[in-house]
Amino acid sequence: MYREMAGYKKGLRGRVGMLVLYIFLLLLSLCIAILLEQIFGYLLALVSVVMIFWTVNLIRVLNKNYVEMATNTAIAKERIEKYTEELQKNAFVVSKHISAFGHKFIEYRNDFAAPDNIHLWIDGENKRLAFAELLEDHFKIFDYSDIVSVDMIKDVKQVGTRDMLTVLVVQFTLKDDNFMYGIPVNDNQGFYLDTQEFATIIKQAEELVAVLNSFKEMA
Repeated sequence: MYREMAGYKKGLRGRVGMLVLYIFLLLLSLCIAILLEQIFGYLLALVSVVMIFWTVNLIRVLNKNYVEMATNTAIAKERIEKYTEELQKNAFVVSKHISAFGHKFIEYRNDFAAPDNIHLWIDGENKRLAFAELLEDHFKIFDYSDIVSVDMIKDVKQVGTRDMLTVLVVQFTLKDDNFMYGIPVNDNQGFYLDTQEFATIIKQAEELVAVLNSFKEMA
């Protein structure tokens, strides 16, 4: 439990420290305004009040996110066990397992040790695949022949004078299924286009696209 609380406690301490500082500034500014009759004191008091409300809101958001992540982590751990049992019940022979982070906050991994949200299992023996998105509670076993199309979705934004890859998802569609199947390859990280890291992550995505397309052709 301490590992799960570590990041939360660190963030909370920082924000509480900010709140104490702004309250001190408010009291100091009121003393300046009332005792010394300085307009500057009233202006500083106004700024302090705004910062106090802003910090209180930050604490509120921190608490909300912590509760959300703690709840979702418990759900994710329960569902990965459930889906693993489903694979066994369906005599699914796992020859390869691919997973992707797929969570909103990096703290899911750093502070909560949550399992990856996106999972793709491959049964090469029976030409089947299984896909799971834990927090969406979506699990499906399907044949290679069910794959209709495979695409690589990218989003690039300019950061300063450089271009950064912010989204890299390998997406595929299945017959008679409207669910959006996607595997986020970039792991919630940004990569500048002129770096070796970008070249590596693009290669990984291209390899995954090729693998899924090969399944479609083998069916």
